[in-house]
Amino acid sequence: MNIINKSVLSELESHITHDKFVRNIETFMKYMPGQIVELQSLVHTSDTKRIADTAHMLKGTCGQFGAMRLHEIFKTIENCAEQGRLCDIESMVRVLPYEFQLVHELIDLSYMNAQQVQRTPQAGTD
Repeated sequence: MNIINKSVLSELESHITHDKFVRNIETFMKYMPGQIVELQSLVHTSDTKRIADTAHMLKGTCGQFGAMRLHEIFKTIENCAEQGRLCDIESMVRVLPYEFQLVHELIDLSYMNAQQVQRTPQAGTD
């Protein structure tokens, strides 16, 4: 499974201005680390209802931004929480920071820095 589904991001970008697309991506990148920490904290409470609800919300957010591996991990966490399988959740929660870092790097390279490179004047042109 791809880390990022670029067609999902392209579809999102086709419906809004590029500046708004970049702002949405930046918001996603700033939002997710805190949500991952919150989910990690919830695991220690054993509150499977809140874990399932949080994982469900994060699953949808990741799906909207094409972060498909994260989407699948949150989907599995949600299902495990609904079944009361905390041990399985703990192991999946441990990989979330690493998986998010991969998403962050791919989106940054593919979408954020690409626009900066295009705007950089070429040597000898004015």
